[in-house]
Amino acid sequence: MVEPFPLFSLYLFYFGNDKYKKFHKNIIKVKTGKLVNPEFFMSAVLNAVTWYLYRFWKILFTIAAKRCGQINKERNIPVLKQILDIFSLNLLYQIPPFAYCRYKLYIKENRENIHKFIFRSDLPCFHDYINRNVCGNYEKLIADKQLFSAELNKLNIPSIKTICVADRNTEADMYFRKYDIFCKPVCGSQSRNAFKLKFISDENRYEIHPVNGKKILGKNKITSFLKQITGNEKLLLQDCLKDHQCLSKINNSEEITTLRIITAEFKDKQISPIYMQLEVPVETKHEKNFKQFYRIYPLDLDIFEVNKNWKRQTKVKYDKNIIIPESLKKLMAESVKHCLNAHKNLLHLKSAAFDLALTPGGPVIIEANYNWNTEMLYNIINTEPLTYNENIPASLWLREQMN
Repeated sequence: MVEPFPLFSLYLFYFGNDKYKKFHKNIIKVKTGKLVNPEFFMSAVLNAVTWYLYRFWKILFTIAAKRCGQINKERNIPVLKQILDIFSLNLLYQIPPFAYCRYKLYIKENRENIHKFIFRSDLPCFHDYINRNVCGNYEKLIADKQLFSAELNKLNIPSIKTICVADRNTEADMYFRKYDIFCKPVCGSQSRNAFKLKFISDENRYEIHPVNGKKILGKNKITSFLKQITGNEKLLLQDCLKDHQCLSKINNSEEITTLRIITAEFKDKQISPIYMQLEVPVETKHEKNFKQFYRIYPLDLDIFEVNKNWKRQTKVKYDKNIIIPESLKKLMAESVKHCLNAHKNLLHLKSAAFDLALTPGGPVIIEANYNWNTEMLYNIINTEPLTYNENIPASLWLREQMN
């Protein structure tokens, strides 16, 4: 659920020397600076009104029903006090409601560190602020998947092969190729309008399986859907990727496993990986309002095993203990090299998040992300209470940004 764009923050009225509060104040200034645009201002006002009149309370009462009663039993904190606490943190500092439970902000020791966090609600302005002195429109390069792939090819960095770029004038035969293809907008994010065009060979027919949404059946409906999308934007038609054999015991879905690697520039100008996670798709049916979900496994950067800190402090409904075979670790090491090469030679940014597929032919970069979610880093950083440890690259990098 998207947080409202802040029209107010208590950070704006802070004039002390606390470096964390000053850092958040600078992020808020970047945000509020955008409000000079009248259209943006009206949109922000409307979003804030709908948030505090409906969306926030819907989320809040869901949290209250699932967690606040349990917290009351464990900590003897009245449910009403918790609700008021979550509301005040969101109103004054834009702290997302879910963070109250995830980071146990009802505990005094944890609550004292709220200003050290970079929450999802600080995006994308966190990235805008730390990249404020960067010259070059690298965000646009990342957003244009066709251009980014071409630049990767110049550096001999493997990327997904594009069959063609489709627009409103593209003939239907370019889509119906008697095998599966994957389609996504040339410029897009969050898997918007991305889908697999699946060929059912036994029945000589096609289905569209959107990454988010209900599957579409019948050639006429599929053709209509394609015309609707290409009427507004161009599509990349690409070969469907397959997992490397070493992932067969980890992923039993027909969808591919994704490896996410975040690389970052430190103050000494060295670019290094700071975070890595394996994203294993959950097998589900393409019914109404379908959304692809993943089992997330944060990994140690040195030994490529599931991170012990994550296993200790995170509760999930799936098995945390998976075996990473040596052949998969070799693919991960190769993936890190590709990401570092791309970051150093293409993206002069403070950080970038790369998504890769681990295919039978080796790692392939799917895309890069500018506005990646910083809260991923807290999977491997101790948050009870939040402690920045110089021996953890993600922890050191975050602290450098706030210093």
